[in-house]
Amino acid sequence: MQNVHTQDLDEARTVMGHVYCPHELRVLDGAHALDMDVSFFGSQRLSRVHLRYGTDIFVDAGRMPDLALVMQCSAGEADVTQGPRKGRWQPGQTLVVMAGASTQYRFGSAFSQNTLRLDPARLTRTCERWLGHPLDDPLMFELAPFSAPMSAAWVSLLTMVDQQEVLFGTHRTAAHDSLTDYAYDLLISGHPHNYSGEFSRSAHVSDTRLLRRARELLELELQGISSVADWAEKLGVGARTLQACFKHHLAISPAKHLQMARLKRVRTELSQAAPGVHVTDVAMRLGFFHLGRFSALYKAEFAEYPGQTLRPGAAKQLT
Repeated sequence: MQNVHTQDLDEARTVMGHVYCPHELRVLDGAHALDMDVSFFGSQRLSRVHLRYGTDIFVDAGRMPDLALVMQCSAGEADVTQGPRKGRWQPGQTLVVMAGASTQYRFGSAFSQNTLRLDPARLTRTCERWLGHPLDDPLMFELAPFSAPMSAAWVSLLTMVDQQEVLFGTHRTAAHDSLTDYAYDLLISGHPHNYSGEFSRSAHVSDTRLLRRARELLELELQGISSVADWAEKLGVGARTLQACFKHHLAISPAKHLQMARLKRVRTELSQAAPGVHVTDVAMRLGFFHLGRFSALYKAEFAEYPGQTLRPGAAKQLT
């Protein structure tokens, strides 16, 4: 993680040009000097930014090349304008701002942001995987706050991103990859954009062959399937089609089916585990990186905790 504190406008402009993109930065409140604090860490696919300016700020970010910002307001207020579109943040609200349109921000003096920076090209590819075909027009999200369920899911994701070294230890690389896939899928499926209408239209799902192929692939390549979108892509269909197929034939989502398949595989491996095997290693290898949630899911499904399934002599602790 890198941390910067500065009261120099030119330094602030340079630092934030590195974190986001080159942009115009201007103090609007002559009575309060700039007092910027910023911290940032992560990868090109998924990076985390905590920022406050400490005064009223105007930013002209141009067309925000190569940027997709999921910006949560933790304090204060702010506005964004993209051409004719306008959005506003108040405490606790999260908006998505995509590259591709002339973008201006006004941040109030009390505004503090917790932002996840994503790769717009990867967001586009994720949307294409859900639809099963290339996009005709650039992907653009509504400049509106997240719904309550989406906001809760996003806060949970941010907590895991912020604490991944503590939570995942030696598994943090695999966990980061899993969190990255989850973040992109969650955003595409959970917040309105210009392709959401196509998501809601019915897919052709009467043929049971897709369901059979999906189950066979899951049995053969469970550990190699990172998400529903990844599963669908391996089957040569859009995630929307796979979703509709499972809902039509089994009345459950493919995400739930994938979760249950992973739980059953964990149970099989724990019941056959050699001495020294840890629950944590098995769970994380099969895609369960939030151990508290995994333990609760396991208990609800099998009426015992994962440590109770281990053969005598195998390690039981979730470490």
